[in-house]
Amino acid sequence: MKYFTADLHFDHPFVAALRGFITDGTPAEDIRAMPLVERYRHVNVDAHDHTIADNLLHLGKGDELWVLGDVASGNAASRAKAVRLLDRLNVPRKHRHLILGNHESGMHPNAQAMGEWAEVFGEIAVSSVIRLTDGTPATLSHFPLRQSFIDRIVPDGCAANALDPAWAEYAPPAVAPLHLHGHTHAKTPLEFSGRAQINVGVDAWGLKPVPETALAGLVEGGVA
Repeated sequence: MKYFTADLHFDHPFVAALRGFITDGTPAEDIRAMPLVERYRHVNVDAHDHTIADNLLHLGKGDELWVLGDVASGNAASRAKAVRLLDRLNVPRKHRHLILGNHESGMHPNAQAMGEWAEVFGEIAVSSVIRLTDGTPATLSHFPLRQSFIDRIVPDGCAANALDPAWAEYAPPAVAPLHLHGHTHAKTPLEFSGRAQINVGVDAWGLKPVPETALAGLVEGGVA
């Protein structure tokens, strides 16, 4: 079975705060304004990280996993923690694929060397086109389709910088009937209505990876 996910954000206190892992009621935006070391005092980052990692542990040796970017916050400590967590997966390394996000590339100030990712992923790419088991072609990218950046209509529930023009050049055009992405942190997989775009980020799927059977259900339902 093919599984897809995105926006794990291991060891990222602000994102963990937005996902409900605040320990003392401090508002997430206040946490964002704090120095990095201070943020960890208000957020249970380990609980956040292990929740996501444990959900990935349900995948077996016969499964295939595609992570569409933003595995960690991007600094050295977060990358090292992400590697430790991903190294526990049952999915063989050769069946783990990483599509680079802005937190793995030079677009983000915390993104540095990516050598660690080769330890836990058998393939690393900027984007990809695959066929689902039913034969449906799908583009895979961290970002929504390029047309979404041109339209600049940020759907409700997305991150404020979801369609930042700085990332538009990395967003692919529509070259397949289905486009899988992350990046926006939307709470729904179908925030871009009217286009065959499905958000596989953990925010839209209860912090769990998405089986391709769930994607087929969305497409067949005519709402993608």
